[in-house]
Amino acid sequence: MRAPAPPTGLIATVLLFTIGMVGLIGCFLWLSSTDGGSYSMAEVRFVRAVFAVAITLPFLMAPVALLARRVHLGLVTAITTAALYVVGVGWIAVIIAFLSGFSSNKHQQIAALLPAAAVLLQGVVFVAALMALRRLPASQRRPGVVRYGVGIPVLLAVGGVLAVAGAQQIVGRFSERMVTNEAAARMALGKLHSCATAFASGSAEGLPPDLGVLGPSGTRCLDSELAQGRLPGYRIDYVAGIPDERGTRRVYAACALPTASPLARLRTLVVDDDGDVEAHSWDEEPSRPSGDLPLPCPRAWARHPLALAKTIKHCAVAFAARHPEAGYPLTLGQISREDEGCRPADGKEHEWTLTKWRVVYLSATRGADARVRGYRLYMTRYSSRGVAIVDDKGAFINSDDPDAFDVLGRRAARGSNGEAATTSILGVKLPPGYRAPEPRPNAGANAEEPDLPDGAQPEDYQGACAQGDATACYTAGKAYQRRAARGTADVREDLRRAGLAYQSACEGQMARGCDKVGAASLDGGWLEQDLPKALAWITKSCAIGYAGACSRLGGIYESGRSSTREATVKISATPGGRASSTIVTVPDPLRPAIPKDVGRAISAYSRACEMGEHEACWIKARLTRDDPSDASGGQNGFAQFASLCEGGDGAACEAAGAMVASGRAGNERPETEWRRMACVLGQTKACAAAE
Repeated sequence: MRAPAPPTGLIATVLLFTIGMVGLIGCFLWLSSTDGGSYSMAEVRFVRAVFAVAITLPFLMAPVALLARRVHLGLVTAITTAALYVVGVGWIAVIIAFLSGFSSNKHQQIAALLPAAAVLLQGVVFVAALMALRRLPASQRRPGVVRYGVGIPVLLAVGGVLAVAGAQQIVGRFSERMVTNEAAARMALGKLHSCATAFASGSAEGLPPDLGVLGPSGTRCLDSELAQGRLPGYRIDYVAGIPDERGTRRVYAACALPTASPLARLRTLVVDDDGDVEAHSWDEEPSRPSGDLPLPCPRAWARHPLALAKTIKHCAVAFAARHPEAGYPLTLGQISREDEGCRPADGKEHEWTLTKWRVVYLSATRGADARVRGYRLYMTRYSSRGVAIVDDKGAFINSDDPDAFDVLGRRAARGSNGEAATTSILGVKLPPGYRAPEPRPNAGANAEEPDLPDGAQPEDYQGACAQGDATACYTAGKAYQRRAARGTADVREDLRRAGLAYQSACEGQMARGCDKVGAASLDGGWLEQDLPKALAWITKSCAIGYAGACSRLGGIYESGRSSTREATVKISATPGGRASSTIVTVPDPLRPAIPKDVGRAISAYSRACEMGEHEACWIKARLTRDDPSDASGGQNGFAQFASLCEGGDGAACEAAGAMVASGRAGNERPETEWRRMACVLGQTKACAAAE
């Protein structure tokens, strides 16, 4: 039998493994000794390469051992190497997953299960080595075989455990640096805000134009590193808004952008003149780009749809800093073409939509120096009928409008003690000492429609109605109407009783009951027409506080109303043909009528407008504009259209522009500006005239 060859291959295997371990230990020491935690991409690629080589070298053990013609020992070494390679794959998965920014549960499970499986496999390999030694003939059981056959697997197993422990230490080191650097960046932005605010309080120019003014060569509020925008693992970008007409800067935006790897996992921090520091990363986004890129600064605000006000503000201020001669952008499209972080998903020029929200951007008119010095955001929500208006400073302009407040969220603006917040709600500033406005009368109990359960009968509510419960009377009226519509009883009697029930509800000061019986008596649909009574009931409903009744009252006075009666006429389909009888409705001059009265119509629409009926506001403006008795010559109507336009009504902007074009209204804003506002706010027909 041929004598075993010298263990040259095994010695080479041990050397290769030792080289790999030395490389890994060297990388770990380098990472542990580096101050600041700021690793460039070149440094990270170098570390990845060393890790890969260190894991690949032990994989060469199996062919080296087989070349040494140690069949049994080569087999054992091959299995051992495979086990170590599994350990290495798990280890490298931990490192690369962390450095590449992967943080999903899937990657974490793989990184944890592979080393655990490798340890189990190492135990199997060790048992296999002992069994292989027992099968060897006695003549081959030499000390060298035992030493190499058992010692090598044990050495590799220990090395694998040390490698996993080292990987965990490296990941822990990275995580610790990430937390430390982010905390330092947050504190730096807070200090930056304090220094900028202090500078603005003692300077006529307002906020500082750059960080250098706050550094050692200026107010000495910031150290030299922060004044130059440098932090461990971060870069500070500061941009100030353009001065207003008085030369005062009132807004700014600052951002701490990660420069250390993994960029995609590190959080970008932002702050503005509100002083609120926010942080966000790609891991908190629904989708992320490929590659190791930090989250753009404007996107760090986008944690809620309403935070779009902050995002747009950040983008607009940055645009103005890049284009000081132009000021703020005319459209959102101008920003998105330069900054990908400011690009709306739908790519629209003037608006940004997100889930159930819509934010329309409208720039101010260019000044004498051709610069745009302000803008407004018109924010709407599909579940709310209001429009919240926010200016370029983040201030909530129409904060006294309950419908506008509902857009922002009534609950979000109150603290735990029920008091209204005074700083901001989701990025929108509220006036100091602000309290949320109470709902208008139209939103109260008088305006709400009581529910009628399925299967409910009028008799179920008669007892409560008789005791003076207005809601029960109203519900009984609905039940009578429903039963009459189904025809399951005496229809005429049910309709008569429905009218009486609504009258009882009206007598109980329920506005909807008054309006219901008034509308039925006005048209003569299911009750006999009686214009005087109808007018009285609808007027009472409006007085109680139902905006719908006020709008109905305005419509009555706007066009007037005549009593009608039914008449039978004979109509022939062809000349000389046989005539058939048909019942038609014709005016009845013998019964009372309601004359047209524009003044009362405007008064009724005005009350409806005050209670939140936007359509009533529009009709009121139109009637005022066309009223020949108006001493202002239409200027009052123009002022109302202008107010509606500023409130986000594109049709009102178009109407105001038409009045300016016809010479009926004088205004410093030219017709094209009104048309442009109408175009931005959704009136597509005005877009051509705005160009």
